[in-house]
Amino acid sequence: MSHDYSKPARNPDDLMKILARTTTGRALLEEFLPFLHKGRITIENYPAAMRAQLREFIPAGHAIGACLVGESPTSECCQILVDFEGARGTVAAFLVHEITSFLVGHRRSSLCREDAEAEALRKQLQFTTELRDRDPAFEFYLKANASKAALLHDLLEFELEAGTKGKAA
Repeated sequence: MSHDYSKPARNPDDLMKILARTTTGRALLEEFLPFLHKGRITIENYPAAMRAQLREFIPAGHAIGACLVGESPTSECCQILVDFEGARGTVAAFLVHEITSFLVGHRRSSLCREDAEAEALRKQLQFTTELRDRDPAFEFYLKANASKAALLHDLLEFELEAGTKGKAA
C-alpha cells in the first residue's frame, strides 16, 4: 500500500505507521513504545509560540521537523515536539532521528554527543533508504522535495560552521 507522503500527519500514529513499514523503524518502535506507553516520553505538536519563532528562520512550505526536549539523565519525562503541519514523509524521518537520540540517551551510552548525533543520522538515512526501496511513492516524494532538503542541509551546515567557529574561539 502506497502513502501520500506530502500530506500532513494528523497525530503520532500516522507517523508510526510509516516507521513500521521498514525494518529499521520497527526495531526502533519495539524499543521506544514501552517508554511512550509508560509516559516516560510524549510526542506532541510544537506549541504555537515556538512554531512562530521557528518560522522566522524556516520558510513556510518547509517542515519544522521534530525536536527532543528534556533528554538529560535526570529528566522524569521527555518530549518529542513534532511539526504535525509538515509533510509526513519528512516529519517521519525527523521522528526516527529524535527517537534514536532518545534511545541512545536512555541507554546512557558512553557515546559523546557528536557520536550520538552521528548514530541518529545513520538511523535516519537507513530508514529513508529502506522506505525508498520499499515504496516508489516515497522515492517520488523525495525527488519532488529535493529543494526543501537542500535548504535544510544549508541551515544545518551553517549551524555546524557556527558551532565550530565558536569552539575555536
